[in-house]
Amino acid sequence: MEHLDRLIEIATSRGLVTTFLILAAAVIGRWTIRRFIVKNDALSPTLKAKWGKLAQNLIVFLTLFALVLEWAPQLRTFALSLTAVAVAIVIALKEIILCLTGAVMRTSSSVKVGDVIDIQGCKGRAVELTLLSSIIAQLNDDDLPTGRRITLPNSVFLSNHFATSKANTKLIPLNISFVMEPNYMLANKVKEELGLALNRVWESVQASPAFSQAVSAEFSDNADFEPTIRLTTANDAKLAFKIHILCAPEDRNNVESNLSESFFTIVSQLSRKPD
Repeated sequence: MEHLDRLIEIATSRGLVTTFLILAAAVIGRWTIRRFIVKNDALSPTLKAKWGKLAQNLIVFLTLFALVLEWAPQLRTFALSLTAVAVAIVIALKEIILCLTGAVMRTSSSVKVGDVIDIQGCKGRAVELTLLSSIIAQLNDDDLPTGRRITLPNSVFLSNHFATSKANTKLIPLNISFVMEPNYMLANKVKEELGLALNRVWESVQASPAFSQAVSAEFSDNADFEPTIRLTTANDAKLAFKIHILCAPEDRNNVESNLSESFFTIVSQLSRKPD
């Protein structure tokens, strides 16, 4: 009953009644003028068509003008609502927009993985650069790793001065990604096995003479070089394993090859096993 009363109230509201009267007046007026023009024998067919078109356009304009005047308060409220929604969207996406713009500025400064970034009194070597954030391995005053990793939103590149320099270390950070279909139960098993394979590769990296020499010459004793592996989602909704590992340049190909071979072997073996 309440809904029926509401419908009756809407149907009998002043705005709807006036709108109906305006439309009815427009239809009647158009019919009357058209009939007057058609029955006026003093006008040629060309003038009748011309005056008929002009009368039609005039009636449409007056009808729209009358409707706008009638619904002006509602239209103003609707416009304010749209403005409020637009402002809310801009505020909600402000940080994302700033981060994306900061990523463009960072890219224009040719910042790459391995470069040293000094911003807001925070100094570190870039280990991962994305559209929204930059991850750096913090360096102390002697340019030695502290073992901490700091995630910087790219928006800081817009609001702060920053300095970059090319890394002078003989080691390079590798960021390797592997993608698989979205099977979370299988992904957890793959991550576990891939972690074991990563540890084996890491042992071979540490045994490399080039790695040992670079570490002893350039880094502090408490520097953290442990590789990391993260399970996340890719842009196409697939699962991605992101591996970060430090190695000597001459070991890069072996590291990438061993990790790739291990990943595909693990996925192939686990896919054949029943869950």
